[in-house]
Amino acid sequence: FFMHWIPAFGSNAELDAVGRRMLPEEANKANDALAAKVRSFLYWATIREPLHNGGMIPIMVLVILGAAAGEDPIAKYVFMSPPMRFLGRISYAQYILQHVTWDWVDHSMLTPRQKMCVFPAAHLSVAYVASRFVERPFNE
Repeated sequence: FFMHWIPAFGSNAELDAVGRRMLPEEANKANDALAAKVRSFLYWATIREPLHNGGMIPIMVLVILGAAAGEDPIAKYVFMSPPMRFLGRISYAQYILQHVTWDWVDHSMLTPRQKMCVFPAAHLSVAYVASRFVERPFNE
């Protein structure tokens, strides 16, 4: 049921043709049709729907391939960097307090553009304070 957003690729006739022998002309047509569908899918997955509905999949694939290879440069140099480790330490507080922080910023006397600029700094500050003075003492 969650696959309803993936565009339909391949008809029953095309799927039936996969298992049978084809003449060279048919094979060329099938290859061209497959290439067109792959191009269409890549356009859909990378340009039309950039982050919504799986736009992070290419990065996830790189991380999984790096983990399978034994050493992942993305995990080593990006995810283990000090800013990412800081965000990892305060991530639970960010999750819990995101609506509280947004409501606080939303009720301020700021324009919508100013709210969007103020929210990240306010959210990180509130999450750090909550993590440092509420969450960490209970974990120690």
